[in-house]
Amino acid sequence: MKYDLLSVLGIPLGLLILFSKETISIYRNNRTYSLGLSVLDKAIYRWKSLPAIEYVSIFPTQLTQRINSARTGHGSTIRYTHLRINLIYGRNRRLHVYSSKTLEDVKQKALYFGERLNVGVYDCTGSENVWIR
Repeated sequence: MKYDLLSVLGIPLGLLILFSKETISIYRNNRTYSLGLSVLDKAIYRWKSLPAIEYVSIFPTQLTQRINSARTGHGSTIRYTHLRINLIYGRNRRLHVYSSKTLEDVKQKALYFGERLNVGVYDCTGSENVWIR
């Protein structure tokens, strides 16, 4: 009887976690933001006050994914670069707001954030780090 109740509660909860995605909302007018989870267009979030943003940064991150074969037991590792946009505040504290695989998309979104928040945009994707706004 205990296991029936556990599976009735556990399976739907696991499916909700599996199909959820992280969301962030920023409201400039009242200087607040929310971090939360979105499941089937319903969001669970908590509002916080937005810190004083110093600048927007674009930087690449190396991600790895390990794929194993159940039949042979062999595996391979795939490495790829993912570009992230962070809002930098305080003493190098970051608020991650966006990520993508294409540089054009990330630069466009970073410039949008920089313009809306009236801060500079720092690009760390090339061989030299440059301010693009």
